[in-house]
Amino acid sequence: MKKLLLTFFLGMSTAPSWATDLQKASEGNTTNRKAEQHLPGQPAKYASLLIDIGANILQDASDQKKFPLYSWNDRFLHASWMFYTPLGRSPFSFGIGGGIAHDRYDFQKAEGSTDDSQDFHVLQSGKHDGPTFTTTSTVLGAGCQPKQPFLTAQYLEGKMEFRINNNIYYPKESFFANLGGHAGLYLMDVSQHIPYTQQGKSKERIDREDFGLSPVRYGIHGRIGWQRASVFGAVTLSPLFEEKKGTEVATPNPTMYKIGVSIDLF
Repeated sequence: MKKLLLTFFLGMSTAPSWATDLQKASEGNTTNRKAEQHLPGQPAKYASLLIDIGANILQDASDQKKFPLYSWNDRFLHASWMFYTPLGRSPFSFGIGGGIAHDRYDFQKAEGSTDDSQDFHVLQSGKHDGPTFTTTSTVLGAGCQPKQPFLTAQYLEGKMEFRINNNIYYPKESFFANLGGHAGLYLMDVSQHIPYTQQGKSKERIDREDFGLSPVRYGIHGRIGWQRASVFGAVTLSPLFEEKKGTEVATPNPTMYKIGVSIDLF
């Protein structure tokens, strides 16, 4: 019994030194882990789900009478998935991805159109040497009151970008800018919408064909912003409509600019 009590008191007397040693070891491990977390390493790869929205600006049409689309009343909506790879430990990254681009173009009013009797230019259906325009009164006939007609087009696009980040380890929490190129590799859908009223009822005529739009398009674009929001701009270098070889009248093809905002959702 005496030996047991002696052993117990000796153990209690040395317990504080054991606890101190364990605490120092624990603090040392914690310090090492913190140091490892703050060691600069290779920046990680990252992805972005981007939504671009804004206005299409059509300029430099060869003849506005042959190309009656509004210059400032057109809109676009792009959705794309991008995957970025840092270039070493530099602030630059290379991105590659793709998505869907939706564009809308509004037609101008025809000559002689009034508020009481509106008439608009629209594209004529069928195969022609370049875009051929007619009027809603010709397409719809008498007794119809047309509203603003428009043309929509959807392209499947591929994209490549170079991006610079102010913070290479947290690229989505700092200032950034990028510049890249895009190509509409496949024209998915083209449709012309002509809303109108007839005998007090609202109706809409929808014609689905390519209307001579270029099956492939390409251009350059850029963004500049902070964290997940940015200003977006682009210029399309390819013609809006497919240029026909050997035709007597050249296809009027304006230069298309895009300006808007971009949001990173992921």
